Amino acid sequence: TTKTKKEVFNKGVNKSTKPKKEVSNKGVNKSGNEYTAYTDGSYSYENVGETGATVSRYYNTGKGEASYDNSGEGYKFYENQGYRLYQESGKSKNSGNKGAVGIRGTV
Repeated sequence: TTKTKKEVFNKGVNKSTKPKKEVSNKGVNKSGNEYTAYTDGSYSYENVGETGATVSRYYNTGKGEASYDNSGEGYKFYENQGYRLYQESGKSKNSGNKGAVGIRGTV
């Protein structure tokens, strides 16, 4: 029988070879942030407010990329190899320092 291109492609892809992300450590740091470390080197923090709702989240791939979302203060940033792009929530254009693109800095 003749196989489609998709069938041939899918046969060659072994989805089980992708490493599974598992939690290696979890807890609360001195600042009260909940943290989770994963076996692939990535980690995340969550800051929970007085009501128990998550106020901010930070995720780092462990490979130079990170993201931060602060719903309490209304902004996010994305980082790649030390460059940060800030975005204010609910605004189509960035403004002020939060609008700067490609700032090289230490994190």
